[in-house]
Amino acid sequence: MAVIDERDDEQSFGDWFIHGSRKKAEKKKLDKEQKKGMSESELDIQKQIEEQIKAQDASQKPVTQAGEQVQQPVVQNTPGQQTSIQVTIQKPASLQSLQQIKQSVQVQEQPRKNEKKIILKRPSKYPKFILSRPKLNAISNDAKEATYPLISPYAYAEIKDDGGMLYYKVIEPVIDDEEKKALDKLKIALIHFIDIPMTSVKEERELVEFLEEKVQWLLEETDIYVDEKSYTKIMYYLYRDFVGLNCLESLLRDPYIEDIACDGTGVNLYAIHQRFGTLRTNITFEDEDELKEFVVKLSQRCNRYVSYAEPMLDGSLPDGTRVNATLARDVTSRGPTFSIRKFRDKPFSPIEMIGFHTVDPDLLAYLWIVIENGSNVLLCGGTGTGKTSLLNSICMFMPEEAKVVSIEDTRELRLNHENWLPAVARMGFGGTKTGEVTMFDLLKESFRQNPNYIIVGEVRGEEAAVMFQAMASGMTAMSTMHAGSADDALKRLQTRPISLPPTLMETLDVLIVMTHAYEKGPSARRIKEIAEIQDVDANTSKVNINRVFAWDPVNDKYFHNEAKLLKEIAMKKGYSEGYMAQEFENRKKVIEWLASKQLDWKIVTDYFTEYRRNKDKVMKIISGQLPGLGEQVKSQETSVQEAKTEQNAQSIETPKIVQEIINQPKSNVTKIVSEDKQLSAGNIS
Repeated sequence: MAVIDERDDEQSFGDWFIHGSRKKAEKKKLDKEQKKGMSESELDIQKQIEEQIKAQDASQKPVTQAGEQVQQPVVQNTPGQQTSIQVTIQKPASLQSLQQIKQSVQVQEQPRKNEKKIILKRPSKYPKFILSRPKLNAISNDAKEATYPLISPYAYAEIKDDGGMLYYKVIEPVIDDEEKKALDKLKIALIHFIDIPMTSVKEERELVEFLEEKVQWLLEETDIYVDEKSYTKIMYYLYRDFVGLNCLESLLRDPYIEDIACDGTGVNLYAIHQRFGTLRTNITFEDEDELKEFVVKLSQRCNRYVSYAEPMLDGSLPDGTRVNATLARDVTSRGPTFSIRKFRDKPFSPIEMIGFHTVDPDLLAYLWIVIENGSNVLLCGGTGTGKTSLLNSICMFMPEEAKVVSIEDTRELRLNHENWLPAVARMGFGGTKTGEVTMFDLLKESFRQNPNYIIVGEVRGEEAAVMFQAMASGMTAMSTMHAGSADDALKRLQTRPISLPPTLMETLDVLIVMTHAYEKGPSARRIKEIAEIQDVDANTSKVNINRVFAWDPVNDKYFHNEAKLLKEIAMKKGYSEGYMAQEFENRKKVIEWLASKQLDWKIVTDYFTEYRRNKDKVMKIISGQLPGLGEQVKSQETSVQEAKTEQNAQSIETPKIVQEIINQPKSNVTKIVSEDKQLSAGNIS
């Protein structure tokens, strides 16, 4: 239960921050402007109204229409019968202005019947506000409905059938009118009294503690009375709206949600679920101003600028979540919109991709050899087909000592690589070109950083020409672009706005095409094909390709053809074809063995690194002759601990009687022990 004492007490701190000196100053200024042009009699009536309203403790809400009756309950501080004030204001029909009120105010007191007396009492100590991240059980692929926690114990997700269509419902604590009033007042106070930016605190735990400290201080200093049950509910909503992203915080906490879309005001949000596909949610922005404020909040969290003059937003949240939004109604006719694409905290390893049937061991063994030996790779596909996720995965095949430079307009890559320089493009200041840093600028600058690998997030225009020039100069580059097939990708590269000459196509080694296979599941992604660029016909400028792998959608398997690029790599490195074939089989065995284990992505990367350092050791591990890398680490830690224990034991002074036992023959041990009853056999051992 929450109760707000609305007394007009000049000494009350709550009255100061709720009604505030600022509001009083604004009211005086407004009154002064309204009184301009009024006669002396009108000023007298206005003064009389103000005095009577103040004397009777009437509502401070402005009267908008003459003749209306405004009835406001008031909690008085005196014991006995509580009263309500009814104010009736009448306006003559001859007056045309709201400022020209010339009628007196009639005040009537009416007793409230059958009303219980409210005792205002604060708890001696508020409960600790604790948030926990629940451990979720995996949802089976054949499940029709599901219910699971999002922010325990406050928010839950309920997915059920609603008229033939699955419906995603976010369940949150229900607050009554009094709790809503207390929540609104606390929000206003926190905005005025929080003296540091919320984004300056990086740890969520510290941020929650800071917020809770401020809330409890305000509750002690103001006239807002909240009991223990109401306190936890109000703290949840304060946390959600100040620390989190308002009503979307629960959705963003759902590990199964991949995409969230808002198409405007009055339209239910839609979310893409890994198990159930596209779902209609119970979240709606009914007020356009509220939606505008939320888009502005998104831009602030993305550290970007959005306004009516610059209504488009493209950025990423601190956790890497991709955000695209619009602010103005004349750009999107339904009102402000936004689209949020989530990314995992931990990238998918290549081994996990096998479990998703996105790749198979032969395909990964091929990519392992190709990427490790510095081939140029371009990943293609439509929106949301998994290009960036696959790029993150196959980057684990790069040598550990290689210098990597990534260039993106919005940060999405998460590489498990120490020698990595991530670069991000920057917008100009104030919507101008001043201070702007484009991907083209970053790509040119990267040539001076002596990278072994250049990764460009996505090529669309002039940066593609620079990247292909880098390939032609001997650098290794990887990138993504939007295209539905290998042929479409080659056509895009040769036409506007990229407009590459056909001769530069030969610098590209491998084209990987991704697709979203909805028929295999809501979140199923597949590599549609992998093509090797062979050469360019000098007469027709046609690019000849060799399709090494192709996906069979009927059987959900991959066709394998001869990989000519592996022969070229063997020739450059001085290997025989037999050696390269054996190398391919060895790496395939390693991948199959890793796929049979439940290993973390970092340990998987360690195996790839160890294979380059000591191939024979890894082959012995998978054959069972040696323990695994994780087991070896544990064994080494145990040995170190045992050595420390032995060293500590040697440094401890041996008691005299024990020393005598050690120095005596075995036949005398029992005798010595019997002479000292304080020493037991257990102590000796």
